[in-house]
Amino acid sequence: MSENWNKNNLQNRLDSMFSDLGEPGEVPGLSIFNQMNGWTWEITSAGKFIETSPEVEYLLGIRSAQLLDQSISQISDFDVSDPKLPRTPQQSIQPTQVTINFLHQDGNAFKSTCYILPQFDDNAAFTGWRGVTLEENLTNAIVPAEEIGINENDLPIPLKDFISGAEPPTPTSTEMPDSEEADNADAGSQSEDIPKLMNLAVSSLPPEVVEFLQQIDDDPNREWQPDEIQLVEQVHSQLDLALENASLFQRTQKALAETDEQARRLRLLNELSEKLGQVTNFMETYQQTVSTVIEIFKADHANIAVWTDSTKGELEIAAVAGDNTAIQVGQIFSAQEDVYQDSLKRGLVIVENEFSHPLYPQTRSIITGPIFASGIPQGIILIGHKIANAFGESDRTFLTQIISILSAVLENRNLFDAIEKALATTEEQARRLAELNQLSEQLGQATSYNQVLELSMDRIDRIIPSMVCRAVLYNEVDNLYTVYELTDNGIKAVDQREHLEGTFMGVAIQKTKASSLVNVKTTNYQDLEHLTENYNIDSVIAAPLIASDEVFGAILVGNHKDFSYSSQDETLMMSIASILASTLDNRQLFQQIQRRSVQLETSAEVSRIASTILDPDELLPEVVELIKTGFNLYYAGIFLVDHDGEVTGEPNQWAVLRAGSGVPGQQMLAAGHKLSIGGTSMIGTAVATSQAQISHNVGAASRFFRNPYLPETRSEMALPLISRGQVLGALTIQSEWESAFSQEDITSLQTMTDQLANAIENARLFEQAEIRAEELTVLNEMARAYTQTLDIDRIVEASLEYTSRLMNADNYYLALFNPESNVIEFRIFVEEGQRIPPPEPKIYLGEGITDWIITNMIPVLMPGNVEEEMRAMGIEIRGRSAESWLGVPMLIGQNVLGVIAVQSYTPEVRYRKRELDLLSAIASQTAVAIDNGLRFFQTRARAQYEQLLREITTQVHTSTNAESILKTAVREVGNALGRQAFIQLSLEEEDSPPGIVQPASPNHQAEPDSQPKADDQTNES
Repeated sequence: MSENWNKNNLQNRLDSMFSDLGEPGEVPGLSIFNQMNGWTWEITSAGKFIETSPEVEYLLGIRSAQLLDQSISQISDFDVSDPKLPRTPQQSIQPTQVTINFLHQDGNAFKSTCYILPQFDDNAAFTGWRGVTLEENLTNAIVPAEEIGINENDLPIPLKDFISGAEPPTPTSTEMPDSEEADNADAGSQSEDIPKLMNLAVSSLPPEVVEFLQQIDDDPNREWQPDEIQLVEQVHSQLDLALENASLFQRTQKALAETDEQARRLRLLNELSEKLGQVTNFMETYQQTVSTVIEIFKADHANIAVWTDSTKGELEIAAVAGDNTAIQVGQIFSAQEDVYQDSLKRGLVIVENEFSHPLYPQTRSIITGPIFASGIPQGIILIGHKIANAFGESDRTFLTQIISILSAVLENRNLFDAIEKALATTEEQARRLAELNQLSEQLGQATSYNQVLELSMDRIDRIIPSMVCRAVLYNEVDNLYTVYELTDNGIKAVDQREHLEGTFMGVAIQKTKASSLVNVKTTNYQDLEHLTENYNIDSVIAAPLIASDEVFGAILVGNHKDFSYSSQDETLMMSIASILASTLDNRQLFQQIQRRSVQLETSAEVSRIASTILDPDELLPEVVELIKTGFNLYYAGIFLVDHDGEVTGEPNQWAVLRAGSGVPGQQMLAAGHKLSIGGTSMIGTAVATSQAQISHNVGAASRFFRNPYLPETRSEMALPLISRGQVLGALTIQSEWESAFSQEDITSLQTMTDQLANAIENARLFEQAEIRAEELTVLNEMARAYTQTLDIDRIVEASLEYTSRLMNADNYYLALFNPESNVIEFRIFVEEGQRIPPPEPKIYLGEGITDWIITNMIPVLMPGNVEEEMRAMGIEIRGRSAESWLGVPMLIGQNVLGVIAVQSYTPEVRYRKRELDLLSAIASQTAVAIDNGLRFFQTRARAQYEQLLREITTQVHTSTNAESILKTAVREVGNALGRQAFIQLSLEEEDSPPGIVQPASPNHQAEPDSQPKADDQTNES
């Protein structure tokens, strides 16, 4: 071995040793409680350690490798079966704070604050927990291990040995110290041939310098001489002294430099603390922090990234400082970026001195640390340097202090903001409650159902921000849900549904509590589709309307997609719904009571009027106006059945309007408005079925007749008028509001309608009685007139007079029939009030209508369609056409004296059964009078005949010869008959020739025989 090699080798080793003096090593003996910087760990669901960071050794004095596959319960009171521990993805948004008692290697235990998150595999299955135990000063929290229930004898080896104080086993390794590697590198392959190694420990070096002074000779048989050994010892002694002096100097210089640096950093830290105490917002806080840490760490750049949405795992750059222009404020990064992930995951300050990442292309060293406020992660701070190995353990400790200050400032800011928000919330809550009270007061003064809805919806926006407001109400009458919406023109019904399945308001009704919803567009609720399309609504809240323990509807408000409703909004929504429901219920009850009261008052008034007015033409118009006004209706009308066809010509086929309210009623009366019984109208159905009819929405009830005279009608009710079991007609009441009538209205109004029907029937009967009394008066007067004369002509004249007083007739005639000669003689003939000679005074019995009555001895009534009926009877039609025709025979027993007939030329006058009865009574009395007259004249003629016969006989008997007798007989007979008379004597041939006696009145000539015409007087004659 050459001397030069030895010297060079020795120099190299010395240089190496001196250079090592500049690197401080670990400082043993420090209290464990002053070195807690945070320890991250992961355990399985059974509590077995599967990962642990080296900080555990500072925290517990236990190496991390010793904890792997050990149970956390062996060194703590941590219970994995605690139900408060997070186990679901929803619980992974924020860490759960727990307090755990851990066991230290010295046998003592202490309380520690931990933050725990659940862990899941790729299939989202729960696998265990990840936790971070933060550094705290827990000197006062130390307790004996027995208090947390840890028995050292139960600890497995090597954990048991380490906890009990035994020295942990030294890991075996074939690796050589760095110095040996260096020597071997210099020696190359010759190291194996080194015959002898003399080692001499440098004992005077500080404990942290582990080094040897080595002298190596390549001759394995060489014996070291005493002087050589002495030389080495002298060198060792000098080296020891030099190294000690150098080390002392370097430590002194380094301590002074560290003291100055520490003072500088502390000064900047104090300045940062003062500045952060004066800022008023988070962004300024972050910016001031990154600007200061660049000065503290003499770094090239720094930034702070904060959470934007923890559910999405996104970070946003909140502040930047330095020369890294690639990172800008507002940039969004995923928390999964490896530059952030390690520090965020472990919850520790992390130093990376050999760093390379595309986000920071020129950076070679970074130090990162998570920012917490009130135990909740806020973001992360990153400091970068362009040189490698720029950060050490002291930087890690100092950044921890900076983060602690920043966290305290953020907590104070959060507390301040929370206080401000609480104050603002309190003021806002007070304002909302004031609005709620005003709503309650206003609703108490509302006068209508719709006004209640409109006031509520209009004020909701002042209490709960909304762009649209809807309400749904259930109607028991038609079993439908009606949806109302507040528009610029007030409340409007926008939909009707038989059920609310598949609707969001139906959900609120079913749950009987307020429900809110965001991201409406991602749902399939039917009632929200219109809102999203027309109002861009994406957030809604609905509350049920509950009164008297019954849910009868719901109210809903919605806002744009950037707005969401809180639980406080849900509470307010329930309050609004409660007030609205109570008001609607009270209003409905009040309206029912008021309506019932009005109904009773109106019914009583109708009964009073009906009992005092007996004229139907006066009674009905007054009743409909009273009903319309009393019930606040759009229209009221009364229809009566045309039983005898007097109005329509078709008995029992039509219900005819007899009275209608307002202008529409007058128009329909003038038009002769009528409705078919059993047809498509509610009136016709009510009359045909004797049942009340209701239509809650006339526009939707396509099966019912829609009246063009009443375009504003929205709901209608028809009530049959029934008296003594007979349907007289129906009452119609109509409203311009939908669903204005209920089943209760039928019950109350039907009673009034029955009273009205009885009044109409009584008025009709009274009218009939009056008419009958008048008719009887006329008939009695006619009977008395007939008893005062036996003159046939005067009787015929009287029949015309009294018939005209009892009925209207455009044509009247009376014909007498002589059964011996079959001759019909028209004794009187009147045409449109003028007496005219009959077209044919006498006719033989033929095929006319008069002939038909005489032949069949029954009356003929033709209310209408006269020509058609006559054709059907086989009667020849003559003369002017009539609208209505009536003829009755004048009968004495089985003998027909003649016919009385009347006819009308206008539709306004139609003959019915009443006219038939009247004319039959007239014909009967007239027949008796004519028969009496005929009998009187026959009796008087017989008496005159007998008297004349006696006188002639006396004159003849006083004559003395035959010629005088014959002349006397001829004279007296001629005088008695008023005609010429003669006597022709016929002698027997053998006795004498025939002779003739001269007439008594030669100026009289006998009337020639005349043949009566066979023509009959027709109904038109």
